[in-house]
Amino acid sequence: MDCYKYLNIHLSDYVKNFEKRTKRVDLFVVDNGQFYVTYKKLHNEAIFSVREAKKIEGIDKTKSLKKYEDAYNQYTELYDHINSKISDINWAKRKYCVKFGLKALLWIASVILSSLITISVGCPKLQSIVEGVIACF
Repeated sequence: MDCYKYLNIHLSDYVKNFEKRTKRVDLFVVDNGQFYVTYKKLHNEAIFSVREAKKIEGIDKTKSLKKYEDAYNQYTELYDHINSKISDINWAKRKYCVKFGLKALLWIASVILSSLITISVGCPKLQSIVEGVIACF
């Protein structure tokens, strides 16, 4: 029974690490949303099985062992599910990074543009220079 407990802890840590690495990544873009639905289903089933096993551990060792085994099988299925779509998940991570980079770039550009406009309003001599720069955009 202890072996299944340690295996479940190891696989649970793997899933927690996966969630940490994909915290802000939209996993619904992987496999048209089916990946995330299956992922959550398997993860919730595994957690439920571990909790049930812990509840009945002191009462019935054989049922508890069966629940730990079920949890291990569910965690293994979840591990395989994650690894089967790892290239798609990495693509979703890159997509998130590109989106974030573009947002940051647009934010910086808007700050620079608003600064130029403010300067041109405050200093009439620079107004012609700023109008020339703005005309380039």
